[in-house]
Amino acid sequence: MDHLPVEILQQICLNLEGPAYCPPKDLSSFSQINRLCNQAAVPILYRKITLICDASQGLEAALSKVTEAPRASNFTRFARRLSLVCIDLAPESEPGQARPWTLEPWALNMVTDPHPATRKGFLEHDMTSCYSTSGGDLLSNCLRSIGKTPNWAPVVSLIASLNRLDQFDFITEDDFSADLTEAFWRYHPNCRLNLLSNQKVGPSPLYPDAASVSKYVNEFSEFKMDTLQLPGLHTLTTAISIYYRRSVEHQQLWEMMPFLFTSPGLKHLCLNPSDGVHQAGVDLLKATWRSLIDKVKPKAVSQLESITIPSNRPEGIMLSKLAAAGDLSQLRSLDIGCVCEPEKLVNVADLLPNLKRLFLDLDQRGRNPAALETDTAKSMAGILAFCPLEYLYIRGLREVEALDRIIQCHGSSLKGLALVPNKVHLYPRLNNSKLLEMVNLCPNLEELRLQMKRSVGNKAECEMYKALGTFPNLQRLFLDLDFDARPKALRTGSSLETDDLDLRRTFINAAMDENLALQIWSMIKDMSPRLKDLRIFPYGNRCFAHEERYLLNCFARSYRLTGYNVENPGVPVIEQIGKRAWEIQRARHNSGLESPPDNEIRLSGRVASVLQGIWPQVSEQTFRSEWWDCWTSLPLQPNTQSW
Repeated sequence: MDHLPVEILQQICLNLEGPAYCPPKDLSSFSQINRLCNQAAVPILYRKITLICDASQGLEAALSKVTEAPRASNFTRFARRLSLVCIDLAPESEPGQARPWTLEPWALNMVTDPHPATRKGFLEHDMTSCYSTSGGDLLSNCLRSIGKTPNWAPVVSLIASLNRLDQFDFITEDDFSADLTEAFWRYHPNCRLNLLSNQKVGPSPLYPDAASVSKYVNEFSEFKMDTLQLPGLHTLTTAISIYYRRSVEHQQLWEMMPFLFTSPGLKHLCLNPSDGVHQAGVDLLKATWRSLIDKVKPKAVSQLESITIPSNRPEGIMLSKLAAAGDLSQLRSLDIGCVCEPEKLVNVADLLPNLKRLFLDLDQRGRNPAALETDTAKSMAGILAFCPLEYLYIRGLREVEALDRIIQCHGSSLKGLALVPNKVHLYPRLNNSKLLEMVNLCPNLEELRLQMKRSVGNKAECEMYKALGTFPNLQRLFLDLDFDARPKALRTGSSLETDDLDLRRTFINAAMDENLALQIWSMIKDMSPRLKDLRIFPYGNRCFAHEERYLLNCFARSYRLTGYNVENPGVPVIEQIGKRAWEIQRARHNSGLESPPDNEIRLSGRVASVLQGIWPQVSEQTFRSEWWDCWTSLPLQPNTQSW
């Protein structure tokens, strides 16, 4: 074993690695079995420290897992990345209910994931995300947001003790304090700093009238301006929009923008709104920034690679102000959380000549869903105005005609395309011929996400799977499979009674198990040997009756299938995404923490009859938890024209 290649040794070490929220295992027994593997394992298992604190587990408790012997010496020598995460747990309806699962990676990722524009990859996050599964609903009730920690001294001591720190991720509701800034200047000045939670950059350290500003603006003095001068500051999330009390409007701190470009190493800028502030405080803050510009004369040195603008911000004006304050010529990635100024997208394109990655949400908040059934010409003109893009991620595109125009403009350069349906499940309805057109117009496509309408596995559906396999370079595919078999008129508005035949087809479409997922994989993979990653996500559960909606959620399981399987080379590795969240949610239902419990779901005679026609083992009175282990999806029927 001592003569194994390094790559295999590393894989063995990775298999020893536990979840991110757990400390590394004790390797004393492992070291007695194989010295070489132990030597390779220790640097890998101790390369990252994740400190997670919440109301039940304070910062000191999280630190104790790192600073206690014998782990402390290994962390001191080998730790290269430190992540600090503070979360705020919503109280349980009944006291004393422990929720350790909220600290598991799948749950934490739902509040700590970086913005899409700051990520290196394109669809990697979507392939494992639980946002659209039952985990999203579960976490929205139990995990409120990032929280605060009152004492930075233990963190400063830990930072000082580490031999070398390459990356620090900061995810708390606090501002990055002066103590932390000083610690990084002193011990790790070139460490990459990712400030992923909102920082209230304040002028007070540079201005003698700081007290009068902080009188109105909460905690604007904690983030020191010299933090911007740290050479390792890589990602900054800050408040550029301030909401002031007794008003529905936001004030934009344009006056602050020139100072953001004084950070020499800043690559990713995320502009978030801030909490409520008194009107007088906003006016004083803006005046203070204007005065500072005259006194300090900030010099723009930042070369930003990405900008993220959340929902309902005036992205056109904001980007033009940023372009006036600094250099956006090297910007490669732009994320607009909600396009609220579609007519100004054309001007935005002119400001960003080297943009390669564009993330857009075309659903304008507050508008009637019926008014969003067509893609506006203004939005399309803006997308088409950009130089040929390599990656395009659009939420809320609705029409095939709009997709055609986008593909005609950007198709030849696209390496990644993601179309995400909006909340009312509107999306471009593609057929086999349209997919084949896309194959010809997007020859370089490596990553793709799109929607398909299931049709109980008949020939038309199978032909679409085969067409997806003809993309010559496709390696990663995310399929949103729409299982709703009702006519379009019944898919929006309030819940209506569904025709029995449509309901039967809907349940067949929704039911996804490992066998059906493997069938879909094989049908695509046979045509596309380069495919190595597939996510299947059944969706469409909208405007059904309560019991129908609940049951459809039970059937619609999401799977990820990946590459080479060491144990069985002929079969991909298959994983159910959201399984852990579903198990927790059912346990909470059965314990009465959430309603309705499984044993209180009563099948109406109509629904029971429909389900029994598909799966005879369903009880007429209730559906039982044991039943979920014995149902199977209906297989694909590539030779069946209709059903």
